[in-house]
Amino acid sequence: MNRPEYVHAITNDLLYDMNLFEIKCSTSEIIELKKDYYIVFSMEAIDGELVILDIYTRLKKFIVRFYEVEMINLSYDKIIECLSIFKQQEYEKNTIISKIVKDSVKTVEDRKLEIRYKDSDKPITNSRHLTAEIINDRFKDVKLCLAEEYTGRPEEKQVWNCLNILNHTFECSYKHAKREYLDNRKGCPYCSKQQILDKIKWHSYKDKSYELEEEYDSWEDLKEKNTNLSKDEIKIIKNIVREERWLTPVAGRVYSIISPNDEGKLDLNKPLSNYEKFIIQILGINFNMMKQRIFKTKFNFVIAIDEKNGKAYVCDSMTKLSNAITYVDSNQRLNRKTISKYVDAGKDYAGYIFRTCDMNLIEEYKEKYEVQTI
Repeated sequence: MNRPEYVHAITNDLLYDMNLFEIKCSTSEIIELKKDYYIVFSMEAIDGELVILDIYTRLKKFIVRFYEVEMINLSYDKIIECLSIFKQQEYEKNTIISKIVKDSVKTVEDRKLEIRYKDSDKPITNSRHLTAEIINDRFKDVKLCLAEEYTGRPEEKQVWNCLNILNHTFECSYKHAKREYLDNRKGCPYCSKQQILDKIKWHSYKDKSYELEEEYDSWEDLKEKNTNLSKDEIKIIKNIVREERWLTPVAGRVYSIISPNDEGKLDLNKPLSNYEKFIIQILGINFNMMKQRIFKTKFNFVIAIDEKNGKAYVCDSMTKLSNAITYVDSNQRLNRKTISKYVDAGKDYAGYIFRTCDMNLIEEYKEKYEVQTI
């Protein structure tokens, strides 16, 4: 019961719109996903395949086949509600069983190591006889390795490397690493949901203009360089990220895990790096849904920019905007639905670039364009 598996509900934007979700399992919190797929729900399970079988059995009326893959056809709210019940049941079963058998289970320290030499049948029963090669072979499934030769002293701190994209480096003893990261199948502590924000790059941007102000190598670096912030304000920064309020300022700055775009600004529409995607996946955030929600509340205007003539048109409704302006080079009317596809896409439609904005950004646009409010 020390090696849980993980059950995930995954989808992509197309499947999400069709209310389709696939259920998969993995041996760690991290799961490799196809391009554009993301996780909407995760839970621990002793036997992931068994839990998935139970899920599909109980929800068989809602199973459909989409390109030869069995998926559950329920709305997002319904699938999350159902999976939360399975998660609670799994937790309750594990808790009860653990109480029953706890006196019968030997501690990790009481068990003999069962590692074997690579080319020999002789078992290694003493951690002092291990080598870095043997240790790294055993830890490869949890993506950890020693960064140096093994000292032969299991309680002595040594340097470890994380093999995930974040490439963390940290110190701990072999004994601690085996108990906490290998036996529990947790892997790198700084790649866990609880500590993922500790050893990553952070960025601070000016509120409203979103221009880059400062960059930080880690959470500790951020705290050391922002001594003007109170302890409560420092704590709020992490909460803003976890609670998906990514444009909420703290003391006049927006702190973000997103690197600046080519113009040196915070831009939630820029292509995410694999580094950023990994962090977002560990946090369990549906980035596209979060972004849409933020834009609806934060940016309540649409601006159509006519670069050719140095003009721009601002409106709080795409319907009104489409009725008020025509193609740059003709009298043809614009299509409201088509405008929505080009907003913040960085592509030209009818001779315009369409962007979301707020009142502060409108003032900035006035410095460059002749702005007309519709």
